[in-house]
Amino acid sequence: RAMLWSLIRTMESWIHGAQSTCCPFHDSVAVAKASIDMLEGFSCAPRFQARGNMQCQKCGILMTHKGPAQPQTGDGQAGDVGDGRICKMCGCPQLRFVTLERLQPTPSPGANRVKL
Repeated sequence: RAMLWSLIRTMESWIHGAQSTCCPFHDSVAVAKASIDMLEGFSCAPRFQARGNMQCQKCGILMTHKGPAQPQTGDGQAGDVGDGRICKMCGCPQLRFVTLERLQPTPSPGANRVKL
């Protein structure tokens, strides 16, 4: 679900001029699909990886915290709960500092129906 909201937020930042469907939202979906089709044709990228140093414990989205770590406990290492930070996607206050080895996969897109 968080990945869908992230994609929607990204689509909201596009100015593409497409007007071929029923509404601006579905115009953006069509542009996103065309973009994914183009990406599938790109060469493999073995170094591609998730980016971020904090992960929401509710929706799984990654965020980057800049500046000194100020966790409630510990010293900002992986697993420490962020001090007063909230998820930009779902508003949950349960963020954890993570390293790439500790990243948790998000639920599969079909696991929950998305209500827009």
